[in-house]
Amino acid sequence: MPQYDGFGANDLTFLTGRAQLGAGTRHESDEFYAVILQSIKAGSTKNRIGCDFISETKRLAEQKLVPHNKVFTSRNACVGMTIVSYDNVDNNFNFMAAYGGTEEQAKAILRAVKKRYPSATIRKMRVILDFADQ
Repeated sequence: MPQYDGFGANDLTFLTGRAQLGAGTRHESDEFYAVILQSIKAGSTKNRIGCDFISETKRLAEQKLVPHNKVFTSRNACVGMTIVSYDNVDNNFNFMAAYGGTEEQAKAILRAVKKRYPSATIRKMRVILDFADQ
């Protein structure tokens, strides 16, 4: 059964099932709720990949806040870094979020992190695996 094994540690993964993976294909996860903990402007000229994103060190530290739910980060506008993206977000920003699953589960996570992240919000989204330009 085809399965994408190129997800990064920072990505929220999903099962692609029997879908054919490869050039010209696009795959989407089921919808889920996530809690956006933090976001930063993506565009940057200060490094060779042309973007700013929340570091893996920071993601791993925040994973301890919600040990039973994946904390993931985006890499929008990062040259050559990923083919994984997320819908229903502003691609001019990169974010760090905690997987919530259902709306009720996301609300519980939001309550747990609100003190540390007062501007945290809940967002309904999908993971997109896009091989269109491959």
